[in-house]
Amino acid sequence: DDTARMFCKERTLLASDVGVGKSIELIALSVIRGLRTTAIVCQSKLIGKWASELEKWQEALPNIDLSYRVIDRLSDLG
Repeated sequence: DDTARMFCKERTLLASDVGVGKSIELIALSVIRGLRTTAIVCQSKLIGKWASELEKWQEALPNIDLSYRVIDRLSDLG
């Protein structure tokens, strides 16, 4: 299980196929690890998709207060 494997690492890469649940895995990992902010690095063309998926899940899970930053380059983290 990707979520269990990622829980053991300080940093992780989630590169599953399209449609297998990366968004909810990311939310689960954030909740389990007690993260308040999570950075998602993806291709520029996928930023809107990630943002809309996370917004959809946050509406479905209103008691979870998390912040996500979706970017297309690691240099944008600085």
